[in-house]
Amino acid sequence: MNRKDDYLKPWTVQDVKDALPNVLLRVGKRTVDARTSGRLNAFATVSVTNDKPRSGVPLFMDYQFSWEAIVRSLNENRPLEV
Repeated sequence: MNRKDDYLKPWTVQDVKDALPNVLLRVGKRTVDARTSGRLNAFATVSVTNDKPRSGVPLFMDYQFSWEAIVRSLNENRPLEV
């Protein structure tokens, strides 16, 4: 789906599964950009990568969210929270 042409239209679960957009994710007090995947699964996987952490070791975290939670987050323009 080409969301550029209808960016004012609210997201649906099918739109999210088709586009797999990046979402904002609040982890503690930080809000980070996260990648959505898993369109064939019952729940979406939201992945966070920190390539330059202070410890020197890259951080990779995966979280599971319902597709409906991602739709609400996108339509309400607010981050998912863990």
